[in-house]
Amino acid sequence: MNDPAHIVLIADQVGSRRAPDAVPAALALLAGVDTVLPFERTAGDEIQGLLPDGAAAVRALTLLWRVGAWSIGVGIGAVEEPLPESTREARGGAYLAARRAIEGSSSVAARLRIGSDAASARDGETVLWLVEPLVRGRTVASWEALDLSLAGQSQAQIGERLGITQGAVSRRLARAYAPEVDRASELTARLLDIARRGC
Repeated sequence: MNDPAHIVLIADQVGSRRAPDAVPAALALLAGVDTVLPFERTAGDEIQGLLPDGAAAVRALTLLWRVGAWSIGVGIGAVEEPLPESTREARGGAYLAARRAIEGSSSVAARLRIGSDAASARDGETVLWLVEPLVRGRTVASWEALDLSLAGQSQAQIGERLGITQGAVSRRLARAYAPEVDRASELTARLLDIARRGC
């Protein structure tokens, strides 16, 4: 019987010698992501987690893009069972693929590679390369309005909360490219799951 296929995400802080340690903030945000083995610091400024599916992987990527500059490798494949308690102790093809991917991540502007031979994984990687600038380009003001919108508040409520007009709220949300990023995220999650199921 084959070991189940999962998704491994490894992220390494870019320019960590010249910047504050971004790992604690990243781990705090990633604590809300669905995982098989939780994200943790594995070495220096590197973090790693084992994810159950494409949706969780895309969610983790989006959060990392929000909080700083990271080189990211995503690996899709088998993970040896029984699973250990810590991702640092886990082994398998998905971990090897993620390591190869992060080693090649500096060759592209998005600093993201997906380790898998599946055509759907390559397609997912392409979508992520295109959507990454939209997420990274969000301003603090756009994130502020988007967070409130995702929490269920109307544009009128957001405007009242932030002390701005409803029109200003609409412009902030438009500059966040929320519908475009959501569609791209859904597509990428499906593509990664196709690759995972094919392992």
